[in-house]
Amino acid sequence: MRALIRRTLSDAPRPQLNQALLAIGEAAGNSLVHGGGTGTITLWRQDTHLICEIQDAGHVVDPLAGRHRPTPDQDGGRGLWIVNQICDLLQIRSTDKGTTLRLRVNVASPVT
Repeated sequence: MRALIRRTLSDAPRPQLNQALLAIGEAAGNSLVHGGGTGTITLWRQDTHLICEIQDAGHVVDPLAGRHRPTPDQDGGRGLWIVNQICDLLQIRSTDKGTTLRLRVNVASPVT
């Protein structure tokens, strides 16, 4: 997965590449742990953004998943929050057939 991201972002500045690697890595890890152990990842460029779509067999119940700030003493619950902090947009669509995460990361402008 990391090699695919690096190839897709071969012209991106290093800080943006690192941000994309972190966000997609967290989302993919979350998919493996909570989405049935397998998933599908699709990447494409759109203008100055990398779009990543991850589909798995999991089901997200909380409509605000990834938006709640984790407490220092809680176990887990940080993956989607980290993704939400890094990405310009995180969309979560969950049905009885599975969940699709779509991440949008700016890979051209400096990270602030």
